[in-house]
Amino acid sequence: MKWVLLVAGFGVFLLFGVGALMLYNAEQCRFPSNEVVEEFRYKIDLRKEAIRKRFQAGKVAQIVGPRIHTLFLDQEYGTYTVVADPSPGLSEIVFRVSNRSKDKYYLSRMTTLDAEDYKHNVTVGNVTKTENRANVFLRSDTTNLRGGEAGGGAADAGCRGADVTVTIPSACLLDETEFSVHVTKGHITTKQLTLASFEKITLENEMGEINGGGLQGQRVDLKTQTGTVKAESSAAHTMLLGAAMDGGVIEGRNITLFDGDDPDTCKPEVTYPAGFPKTPEYAQTKVTCTKVPGKLTVDARGAENGGNPAITLDRVRGGNVVSKVKVGHTKVTVMACYDTTANYTLQAPFGKISAGVDASALEGGGGRISNSQIFPFFNQTRGPAKGQVAGSICQGVSGFSDKRHSLVAESITTGNIELVVLPPVDPELMGSS
Repeated sequence: MKWVLLVAGFGVFLLFGVGALMLYNAEQCRFPSNEVVEEFRYKIDLRKEAIRKRFQAGKVAQIVGPRIHTLFLDQEYGTYTVVADPSPGLSEIVFRVSNRSKDKYYLSRMTTLDAEDYKHNVTVGNVTKTENRANVFLRSDTTNLRGGEAGGGAADAGCRGADVTVTIPSACLLDETEFSVHVTKGHITTKQLTLASFEKITLENEMGEINGGGLQGQRVDLKTQTGTVKAESSAAHTMLLGAAMDGGVIEGRNITLFDGDDPDTCKPEVTYPAGFPKTPEYAQTKVTCTKVPGKLTVDARGAENGGNPAITLDRVRGGNVVSKVKVGHTKVTVMACYDTTANYTLQAPFGKISAGVDASALEGGGGRISNSQIFPFFNQTRGPAKGQVAGSICQGVSGFSDKRHSLVAESITTGNIELVVLPPVDPELMGSS
């Protein structure tokens, strides 16, 4: 009996030892102790017709070239932080990379900067000209898996991560650039980007947080699978917030949707200065387009627990909003008239729908949401379909033009939808009639 207890005790001790070793190795792989910090630069020189690379320690450290068509950052495991430098004269993009690896051999080989020439066609009226641009790539070869588990190389060939901080110029040097950041497992954070503007911004991961703060672009896409997407104090003509798998949570706060050109309606108009002959040498070509409202699209699979809620939209100004979630709750908050003058439709076939005015700003409101009082800036009716509520916000109110915007929120399978309308700050519109 004594030997049995000794053997059993030794087995338990061995089991705990193996478990502790596995946990230690896992933590060592998640947070490798070896680190090398590198800095890469791309200098935008409008006089350059082609890219010029400068090498250091056997790889590209700096590139001087023309405007950037595409700026692409990519890795499997790590983080990205993007900030704007307020200095007006800055023309460089600086990449500061902290490479971390369990094996020192890979530290200086993980991250590379590269660029290639790109021919960009610009059409003005009937004239098309070609401009030289550059496609810029910063890639980090990272993974949180051990090499043996991944099926290749030594056991420590994996366990690599990179923390990348990108500093971009605040001058109008990137307003025609498509900026894309992709990390499979990791966080993406942007700060102070209201100082800069892009043609298109794409931030994408599978797991982790995407914190898009101060984004500005014609198009902004924030996409995850099971992570969290947060867009705050950002502006775009079209914006997409997406979560493709169960567990993804979306938040959009202080979003501005501005009008943009409809490319199908653009046409050149030829004019001549007053007093000058109407001959070709004095012709001035101007392209005019019909303006169309901006659009926010929210597309989420949601969360079985509702996500608390799965989708939160707080103060979306202007444009059209379409929000759809398969499973989970949705909460939308807007200020009447100043945020939107929209017709709204809320649909939840297997959930609860509530829509009303936040009466806490009104005398005697008591902080409640009122859907029974009559306000000049809000009304609602039962929709034609089951589980549907429709109505309008700030329609026919003097001083606010009807821009024919729409707000649609839908819970496809199950989930509740809540619309909270904040009273406008104009005292004449706040009281009940």
